[in-house]
Amino acid sequence: MLDEPILKAIAHPTRLRLLVAFEARPESANTLSQATGEPLGTIAYHVRVLAAARLLELQFTERRRGVYERFYRTRRTGWAELVARLEQLTDPDSAPRRSAGGTSA
Repeated sequence: MLDEPILKAIAHPTRLRLLVAFEARPESANTLSQATGEPLGTIAYHVRVLAAARLLELQFTERRRGVYERFYRTRRTGWAELVARLEQLTDPDSAPRRSAGGTSA
């Protein structure tokens, strides 16, 4: 069921991109920060939001340079398809237009 914490978690474009990355393989905030060029603090915040909404699950931890790095993966698949569909639905040039009668033009 779509509840408010889940909807809030997926409402941010960065978090949707992170869900796609976490779907592919286990990642950490650090590895995604390096891959995206976004600050670690920003990515770590978004990872916490996704984990709190129970969209991510902890896969394993690794000790690196004196800290434990947490690697997560999505609990479900289909995020890449959802993002592609959302992009299609929000692109004014690709979506079929509806006429006043409610049918596609």
